[in-house]
Amino acid sequence: MVILIFRAHTKDGKDVFAYQAERKTDYFCPHCNQVVRLRAGMVVTHHFYHLKKCNCLYTGESMNHLKMKEQVIKYFQSYNMQIEVQVIPNRRTDILLQKNDKKVAVECQVSPITVEEWRKRTLDYSKRGIFVLWIFHID
Repeated sequence: MVILIFRAHTKDGKDVFAYQAERKTDYFCPHCNQVVRLRAGMVVTHHFYHLKKCNCLYTGESMNHLKMKEQVIKYFQSYNMQIEVQVIPNRRTDILLQKNDKKVAVECQVSPITVEEWRKRTLDYSKRGIFVLWIFHID
């Protein structure tokens, strides 16, 4: 199975999505930090590929999840934002919004989640003073 990378880092460490990237520019894989480049076209889904063969262990995300995150990022583009940032040990939020001293973790949920897991994650964020915005994908 081919895994497509839709997000990379600039040399300054800033997040960039494939739809924002430029061709013939070096970016860096957020998982292994190796050089990636943009692959884009009229038929090809914009994505990054490793310039050299490497042992990157990135397993990817579903297309629905990635598209959901892309829409959320576009919607909140005027906010100070970080993508896939660890705010709780062993857990990354899809998007972290920050305005002044307020933080909002945006969780884009495509796969099924139990009420217990939803409650646990929400409480974990709340204990750290982080509000949570859950966005669910419903077929």
